[in-house]
Parts: sequence; C-alpha cells; structure tokens
Amino acid sequence: MNPYEVLGVPADAAKDVIRRAYRRMSKRAHPDGGGSPERFALVKRAHDLLTDDARRERLDRTGDDSEAQPDNAMAMALQNLNAALDEVLGEIEKQGREPHKVAGLEKLIAGKLKARKAKVAEDVKAMHVAIAKNELLLGRFTTDGENRMEMIVQNRIRLVHGLIENTRIVTKALEDAIAIVEAHGFRADAEPPRQPVSLMNSYFNMTTTPW
Repeated sequence: MNPYEVLGVPADAAKDVIRRAYRRMSKRAHPDGGGSPERFALVKRAHDLLTDDARRERLDRTGDDSEAQPDNAMAMALQNLNAALDEVLGEIEKQGREPHKVAGLEKLIAGKLKARKAKVAEDVKAMHVAIAKNELLLGRFTTDGENRMEMIVQNRIRLVHGLIENTRIVTKALEDAIAIVEAHGFRADAEPPRQPVSLMNSYFNMTTTPW
C-alpha cells in the first residue's frame, strides 16, 4: 500500500493536508457513500500511518508500512467520542432543544474534542515550564552525605516527562476521535436509516468489556 496514493497527497504533505484528504476520501470510501468496508479501512490505515510521525518516518526511510502493535487506541478514541457526545447532548437538552433537530451536531462534537485537545496542549506547555524550573535546581544542593534533594529533583523531572508521554497518547486518541467524527455528516430531523446489525455488533465489540 502506498498511503500517499491512497489519500492522493504528495510525499511532503503536512498533517493538515493529510487530514483534509482523509475527510474527503473517507466520505467517498464509506459504505454509506457508495464505497466499501475494505476501501474505508484502507483509507483509515493510510491516514493513521501518515499522521503517526514514527511510522511515517520509517515508511519514508525503509518503505515499511507495517502497523504498530495492537493497542487500545481505537477504544480510547471511541471513549472520547462518547464523552463529547454526552456533553453536547446534555448542553442541547438544557437549552430545551431536541438533539435530532440540531443541524451541525457533528461539528459540535468535533468542537468539544478540539477544545479538549487544546487544553491538553496547554497542559503540556505548563509541564515543560515545570521541567525547566526543576532543571535549574540540578547540581545546586550540596551535602557531605547522600544528596537526597538532588534525587528528589531528578525524580520530579522524570515524573513530568512521564506525564508528557501520557499526553501524547491522549492527544493521539483525540486526533483519531476528531478524524472519525469529521468523516461524518448529520441529517437534522431526518428519519435515520436502520443500521445493519453487523455494524452495530462491531461497535459494541469495540466499546464494551465482557463481565
């Protein structure tokens, strides 16, 4: 698979160009838009590869387009989508409106996800500031014995670095969630088509845990 060809973007395409191409191509590739599950999965895989810096670098350097080890990335994306949808529905209902009559519902959901992503980015900036402040303390505590204060400062720095790494996972899940919802439209006050049972089962298999 050549992901650049799948999305119709040049090899030096920036992430925003790739995401716009994904939104456009995913609508065409989706079964509801005349595509097929296989084509939709291919477009999604191309997007995931080209928006993952490490995988894209490996692809460009070696031609290896293999996927990362299976993880809970999709589950995290769906959890974020569920949370954003709950928040939007709650706000709409507080306004005395009926959600199914609200045009642009998908844009409201995407807006919540983007606001969450922006908040995470602000948190990361604050973490980098905290690291810089702690690094200024390194080597300044003196003692004739074991330098426990130096150890404390080092541990503080390591802890914040770990938190930053966790935010990368959160940000990726939010980006995936945004890409998913932006690949959808919303027909306000329209009779929705009945979803195939297979599609519903697929969703529940991804989002539920057997007891």
